[in-house]
Amino acid sequence: MKRRVLLSLISIVCVLLTWELVRRLLHLEELVMPSLSSIWIALWSEPQLGNHVWATLSEAFAGFVIGNLLSVVFSVLILRWSTLETAVMPYAIAVKTTPIVAIAPILFIWFGGGWISKAIAAAMVCFFPTLVNLVRGLRLVDSDDYREYLELFNNWGSSWWDILIYLRAPFALPYVFSALKVSSSLALVGAMVGEFIAADRGLGFLVVIHSRRLETPEMLAAVLLCALIGVAWFVAIVVIERLFSKRFGSLTRGGELL
Repeated sequence: MKRRVLLSLISIVCVLLTWELVRRLLHLEELVMPSLSSIWIALWSEPQLGNHVWATLSEAFAGFVIGNLLSVVFSVLILRWSTLETAVMPYAIAVKTTPIVAIAPILFIWFGGGWISKAIAAAMVCFFPTLVNLVRGLRLVDSDDYREYLELFNNWGSSWWDILIYLRAPFALPYVFSALKVSSSLALVGAMVGEFIAADRGLGFLVVIHSRRLETPEMLAAVLLCALIGVAWFVAIVVIERLFSKRFGSLTRGGELL
């Protein structure tokens, strides 16, 4: 773990040094490639920075929770009645394959430019990854490798809900956490795309405003801050996953990030 953290820090330092080296060797102007110092100054000189961060984070987190809860509900329903998969999956795939930037204007017309439309955009991009992974994880005990556990529960006379809670759910946890890691980043993307369309605050709003003014340092500062939030969110899910692993055994498969 310490080695991975050290390697990550070294890679970040290399990227920052390369940024400054390229900028100076090519004599690029601040408009094209601003210095790291100007980006840092722009970040902390942004008025109402906390409000902008809170707006984007609240929209993304709400969409993250809503999208994943809906995924859990539909996954259980599909597991209980397999015929629902044929009805639900085409719509889920359609939502996944349609760019959120094309859906965001429609959400703006239906729900206005407030908080709700951004949360719905975030929920839509979170829904499909968790649904697919959770359905696959819940069905894992049906495979030949793990069927003996299912047969053991059936021999004990366990109900369908007991099997779901005490057998299928623990086996599905690695797939769930893999989906949550992906959907956490997608939630930020959905919220920011919604802010691109119509907003009066948020990190996406800052990107649009500063890009129109050709204020590259300020625009990159907003993008960098969103990236840092995404990394912190990802790490938080990894920490929660490891806490669960103490209860249910190792959840992180070999070769997986972090």
